[in-house]
Amino acid sequence: KAGYSVEPVQTNMVYVQVGDQAQALKAFAAERGVKLSAAPRLRMVTHLDVSRAQIEQVVQTFVAFSQK
Repeated sequence: KAGYSVEPVQTNMVYVQVGDQAQALKAFAAERGVKLSAAPRLRMVTHLDVSRAQIEQVVQTFVAFSQK
């Protein structure tokens, strides 16, 4: 709903197409303590050391960016 294309996966990885907004998203996320690459296609990986709160922080960062 936030305007991102998320590819369906069956693993602990999520791929998101952010397109030409990659650099702006990287800077926006960095201001919120989230480190991203500036690639137009992001791969995000979860594992046992990633908390629910950290995942929520990333999700909220994407939502906030899409609403600006």
